Amino acid sequence: VLGSEYRDHFFMANYTGNGGIETFRVVPNGASFTIENYRDFLKPIRATDVDFGYDGKMYISDYGVLDWTGESNLGRMYTLYDPKIVTDSKTQELKSLFAAGFAHRSEKELASLLSHADQRVRQRAQFVLAERGVRGMVEFLAVAVGGKATIPRLHGIWGVGQIARKLDRRSHNVQVGLLLPLLKDADPHVRAQTAYTLGDIGFKAGNVQLTALLKDPVPAVQMHTALALGKLRHAPAIPGLVELLRVNDNKDAYLRHAASHALSLIGNADAAAALAKDESPAVRLGAVLALRRLGDRRVTQFLDDAKPAVVAEAARAINDLMWDDATAALADRLPQFTAATSFESDPILRRSINAAYLRGSDADLGAVLDVISHRNVSDAVRAEAVRTVADWVRPTTRDRVTGMWRPTPARPTEPVERIVNERFTSLLAVVSGALQSDVIRLATQLNLKVDEPLFLGMVGDDQLAVESRAAALQLLATRKSKHTDAAATRALSDKLPQLRSAARNALATTQPERAVESLSEVLAADGDLSERQDALLTLASVKRPESDKQLLEWLTRLESGKVPDALALDVLKAAETRETPEITKPFKKITANLDAAPTMLEKHRWSVVGGDADRGRQLFASHRNAQCVRCHKVGDQGGDAGPNLSKVAEKNNREYLLQALVEPDAKIAQGFGSVVLAMSDGTLLAGVLKEETKEKLTVVTPDGKTVTVAADDVEDRTPPKSPMPSMHPVLQRREIRDLVEFLSTLK
Repeated sequence: VLGSEYRDHFFMANYTGNGGIETFRVVPNGASFTIENYRDFLKPIRATDVDFGYDGKMYISDYGVLDWTGESNLGRMYTLYDPKIVTDSKTQELKSLFAAGFAHRSEKELASLLSHADQRVRQRAQFVLAERGVRGMVEFLAVAVGGKATIPRLHGIWGVGQIARKLDRRSHNVQVGLLLPLLKDADPHVRAQTAYTLGDIGFKAGNVQLTALLKDPVPAVQMHTALALGKLRHAPAIPGLVELLRVNDNKDAYLRHAASHALSLIGNADAAAALAKDESPAVRLGAVLALRRLGDRRVTQFLDDAKPAVVAEAARAINDLMWDDATAALADRLPQFTAATSFESDPILRRSINAAYLRGSDADLGAVLDVISHRNVSDAVRAEAVRTVADWVRPTTRDRVTGMWRPTPARPTEPVERIVNERFTSLLAVVSGALQSDVIRLATQLNLKVDEPLFLGMVGDDQLAVESRAAALQLLATRKSKHTDAAATRALSDKLPQLRSAARNALATTQPERAVESLSEVLAADGDLSERQDALLTLASVKRPESDKQLLEWLTRLESGKVPDALALDVLKAAETRETPEITKPFKKITANLDAAPTMLEKHRWSVVGGDADRGRQLFASHRNAQCVRCHKVGDQGGDAGPNLSKVAEKNNREYLLQALVEPDAKIAQGFGSVVLAMSDGTLLAGVLKEETKEKLTVVTPDGKTVTVAADDVEDRTPPKSPMPSMHPVLQRREIRDLVEFLSTLK
């Protein structure tokens, strides 16, 4: 259809970012394939599907302009073709061939079409010939056994298999038996597909030959042979399958899968379980995988294996398949796994923690607490252990690892409080940073009987991370401790604005009048921006007339343009949380005026400054809907569908960054805007405008070709169109502000 350049290529509709049609080919790599020559073919376009017609044309469905409001933009269908190929006699022959159909053709003619250059013709001929039963079998065997070219021989083998599936085995044994010599054919593709077909139709007369073929020098032949022997349930092949695992030594994942899957299909669980003492880790891993598929609980003996990879697969089988009757074995080994930590142990520890959590004994709780205390365990797993303890009394309804529905009954509070209380002080001593603040919050969640003066001291300890100090203060406030006021007073005079904000937040629940007074002082001063932003939100949480009065004053000032832009969105957010009519009315008026602004840039003018770069970095990397990192790279992380943003703020100001987010078509980065040029000779040139000067324009067309035209030859042109959707329907204004702040740091 597209010429020899694209022979043996796949075409894929990739509906993401700078999406469109992409193409690649595959080349053999061990028992499977690897991709090569991956490249863009037709971009940018919101392609949802691609297919080839019998008329020599490629057909592409286009979703249209992405509209987040839910309105229909009416899809489109495009055809792409080479005029020479469309009018070529071979294309016309193909079109006529399908128009006439295949059902009326003789067996000989159908057999001859198994050599056709077009795969669709070969497949249609094969399927029609297979419907002819025994008559078709004769033709398929003649091609498969007597042919010379690989492709038609493969269709012959597959055709024999199709017919054999429908016939009584006794009636096709003789014919199918004629394929057995092909297991020794010089062509590895023929050997592989013969093995596949014999296994698929359950032809056991070839078991001996197939078992010998496990030692074939070609990995793909070994893979198909192993799977065939599994389907045939040929137990004598077990030693050969084990040897295949041993020789492969986990180098080829497809061979490992084939051998282990075959072991499970044969169904001899005793033989698989006996491999637990094999000297080869690859064999033991294959045995675990086989036992997992068989649902055999003897997989638990592999939890004591010397190789983390083997232990991890055993743990996955027990936890991920929710084998409740084997969970105890996994929970019992949590202390052992904790002591033998390594980079590879995180998947094991997560599942072992979950097993202990599900069983829920006092000893299990102690083992999970030991994980938190163990400095050699990764911070991620230690944090998961803290969250597990926090949920111990009222367990979650889903599995902590897989997210599958796995409800667990609630547990008595007293034992949990007692056990954690006994360990709490020692826990605090061995954790730091974010983990320490998590542990402190644990005391709040479990209502532990803690040493409150200890936390008073933590609030004033400037050697601790500010997160820990703020968490300690929050603990005292939540418990309405007599030390709260002293802690808050101390924190209010601290040099760190984050701690001062935490103090006012604590006072909002214990001494609201004092909190409002302190908040008023912060808001009146021209101090730390983040502290003033926090003060507005804390003020909104104080349900008192004086806080309403202040919020109304701030709204009035905002309406008259007397609030700094960096605080404007925080004023709106604070007002949004209150339901008093005096505040709701001006709030709605301001937001309505903002939404009615003539441009997107004006609608989001308060997102230029005042954001938090750390929150923006998180949004960039992990926001589920925005997915910035899929199309843009920062440093060595991210995609390349859009411009690299590693130094985007080096030459661009905040207004530019904001406009790029909410009006992506306004200022498109060089080399990423799509245009259509109307040329003076009546032709059209479409593609991505890579470069433009007064003299010439350089366009990269959808098929990847670079075309340069003289500027004087362009009679008309469409405005450049960005492939990036606007972020305003996806992100809130404050989130956009955070993203702008993060982008402004990239220099």
